[in-house]
Amino acid sequence: QDGLVLPLEGERRRLGEVVDQPDAADGGRGENRAAVGLVVERDIARHHGEVERLAGVGNAVNRADEVILLIGETTGWLGQSLYLREICEREEGAPPPVDLAAERRNGDLVRALIAEGIASAVHDVSDGGLLVAIAEMAMTADIGAELDRPPPLPAHAFWFGEDQGRYLLTVAAGVAETVMARARAAGVPARQLGLTGGDALTLEGERPILLAKLRERFEGWLPAYMAGAAAP
Repeated sequence: QDGLVLPLEGERRRLGEVVDQPDAADGGRGENRAAVGLVVERDIARHHGEVERLAGVGNAVNRADEVILLIGETTGWLGQSLYLREICEREEGAPPPVDLAAERRNGDLVRALIAEGIASAVHDVSDGGLLVAIAEMAMTADIGAELDRPPPLPAHAFWFGEDQGRYLLTVAAGVAETVMARARAAGVPARQLGLTGGDALTLEGERPILLAKLRERFEGWLPAYMAGAAAP
C-alpha cells in the first residue's frame, strides 16, 4: 500500500505510517515499503509521564477505610434509566440532560486528582446509577462499602438515577475535606457517600448485601441462562 514516505531516522513516526525500508535485494535503496506502527507522536511522548499517571488509577477499590466521594450533581433522574426498565418494566420519560460546561468542570477536577495521586480509584456513573457503579468497584476488589443515608431524595432515585457527568472517587480519609473544598472552589458539586471496607455493601437502614452473593448473581447469570436455567 502506498503512503507517505519519510526517512526512518531522526523523526518519530505516527502509528501505522508507511516508510521506506532498506532491502538487501535492492542494494539498500529502501524501495520496498512497509507499514510500521512503532512510536506515538511527539505530543504524546512529551506528556508520557502524565499519561502513565492517569493510566495508573483503576476503577476498583484499593483499600479499606477510604472515603467514597461523588463528583457531580445528583437529582435522581430516572427517565429512560435501567431502573425504570428492569424494575418498573417501563420505558418512558426524557433521558437526563447533558450540560457540557459542567461535564468539563467535573472532568477537569477528576483528572487533576488522578494526576496528583490523590484519587486512588475512579469510576464513572452511567447505566444503573450510583449503586451499580459502587457495586462494580467493590466486586472487582472484593472490598465492600458502608454507605450513608441519601439526601432528601427518594432512595431509589438517588441510588439508581442516571444523572450525567458524575464520577465516584475513593480518597484517603485525611484528604477528603481538602478535595471537597477544591470541588466547591471549582464550582463542582461533591458529597461524601461513605467508607470502603468489609465484605458487603451496607446502606443505612437496609440489610447488607454480601459481595459473595452479589458476585454469584452477577457472574453466574449468563452461564445459567445459556444452560437454560434462567428465564429470558
